[in-house]
Amino acid sequence: MNLPKPWSLDLSNPADAAPRGLPEFLERAVNGLSPKGRHQDNEEQCTCQDCAKAGVKELAFVYNKDVIRSKDAPRAADVLREIEDIRAAVEVLRNAISSVNDFTRLAFSDVGGFASLHEREAPDRSRPGKGLEFYDGSREWNQSLTLLERAACAASDRFLEVRGLPRGSIDKGGNTNLFKEYRTSAEYQLVVQGWSLFQRFRPNEAKGGEKSDFHNFLRDVYSYATRRDAETYSGVTSWVHALARPLRELDELLAQRTQLFCQFKNALDPNERKTLEKKLSIVVYRIAFLQQHILDLKLGKKPPRFKGGS
Repeated sequence: MNLPKPWSLDLSNPADAAPRGLPEFLERAVNGLSPKGRHQDNEEQCTCQDCAKAGVKELAFVYNKDVIRSKDAPRAADVLREIEDIRAAVEVLRNAISSVNDFTRLAFSDVGGFASLHEREAPDRSRPGKGLEFYDGSREWNQSLTLLERAACAASDRFLEVRGLPRGSIDKGGNTNLFKEYRTSAEYQLVVQGWSLFQRFRPNEAKGGEKSDFHNFLRDVYSYATRRDAETYSGVTSWVHALARPLRELDELLAQRTQLFCQFKNALDPNERKTLEKKLSIVVYRIAFLQQHILDLKLGKKPPRFKGGS
């Protein structure tokens, strides 16, 4: 049987995601990071020319990879259909095992078939009078099939529960594939990951303005990845406008958390430590709230307001 290759998060040919743009866009994107200094052993903090180039290439590669993986990605209905196919196949196999005659069981027993689940040796048929003795392990096979069937039912129920759908319902999946639900979009990831790289080279300089250095940097990365004009083909601009503010607020909160933690660690007065601990817990909560908002962000929707202590 020639089965079609299933969709996978891993690309069959990673070279398909290689950047296709002109080298000049790579150079412009690297220059947009304003690299400086010599290479450091800690690559996560290094701001040299080589690390800037490697970072831009990685952004472009991941963008193309996300575009490829998003294409023809499964929808919810596909997952439910495949789970049902497994459950139905279990039933067919169980019926087949239950209906075999004893000589068929004997044939399996000769090669350790049914018995192999429990590592029993196949009987020695060279001895007279022992030719029709065999261990029937079909019961154990049926038990294993029952476990697989239960797993299929549980997987289906849990999948529907996570999506807020009643058990037994059929979700057609709409127009959104599951990979987009998981990663949002390639442009979203480009902005989020690009922000992190830009912050590393130019701390606290990233802004969401349409003519900002950060915006120009992302446009150059997009053009380097795709050999297309970012203004005409991409949704980068919309995502920059939507994400810049929460990403900047998140950076500020993370810096505040680090500062408060250092103060708490060095504080000796019990009352001061108690006050700092309270402030730290509020900041940690706000960070978690904002991180979840960034993950759930949809274009065209206003962000929720944080309600909590200051």
